[in-house]
Amino acid sequence: MPIVFTAPPAKKLVEIKDVTTAMANEIRLIWKMPTSRLLMEHLEANADKFKCTLEWDRQCYHKPKPRELKRAAIDELIGTSGVEYLGRYRQVGGCMAGDMVHFCNGGDVYATTIVFIGRVLRVDYVGRLIENNNIAEPEQM
Repeated sequence: MPIVFTAPPAKKLVEIKDVTTAMANEIRLIWKMPTSRLLMEHLEANADKFKCTLEWDRQCYHKPKPRELKRAAIDELIGTSGVEYLGRYRQVGGCMAGDMVHFCNGGDVYATTIVFIGRVLRVDYVGRLIENNNIAEPEQM
């Protein structure tokens, strides 16, 4: 069974500040890219948009995992200040329980941004996740 990455529709992604419909469609394309080879081909074909991501990949002795490259490329595309690790998702049951949570850092925990929970890309804001006690470190799980 193939690994499935899920993302909201483009209509939801354009709720993020400065994200256009074209950008939203590209975010979905990148996140759902099935193989690292196709991902790299896409990034290299659009090198003008993904200079930092490609440079980071070239500088690494141990190549980043495809999911890390996807997060970095999406961060670069929407112009946020890097991908940050938040903790582990605390959910009673469910498929995302214990998954690592990362987000595109827009500088404001109450600004709508992209949140990555395992293989799920969501439009959310970090403040809500923290206030609702959805984040836990592994030792608190």
